[in-house]
Amino acid sequence: MPQTDLLDKIVNYISTNYMDSITIDDLERVAGTSRFAISRKFHRTFQVSPMRWVWSFRVNTAANLLVRYPGVPCRDIAYSCGFETPSHFCRLFRVALGCSPGLFRKKRADSLRAGSDRGRVRKTGSSQ
Repeated sequence: MPQTDLLDKIVNYISTNYMDSITIDDLERVAGTSRFAISRKFHRTFQVSPMRWVWSFRVNTAANLLVRYPGVPCRDIAYSCGFETPSHFCRLFRVALGCSPGLFRKKRADSLRAGSDRGRVRKTGSSQ
């Protein structure tokens, strides 16, 4: 199997199953090749292990959901993105994005709010 087909199969599997438990054994089954071949290809292409790529995909998906759905608790987003515990989610989120999920959501909401104020003419107390 050409290497791009191998990666395409694995990345497609991850992107459609990220909310479920994913193991290297699952990736072996999907790709039809050894964990060593999978790991080698991921390191050469993405400079990370397959499981770190899964975690990164989950964190990025969660970041988008945190902004898109501000009323959904962080723990629910963590579970919906395949993290087994909120603490694991928070730890990986902080490592990847430099802040907690809650702070990320607040910063993004503040920046979106500030962006919506741009271009508006603010009324002042008196007009002369």
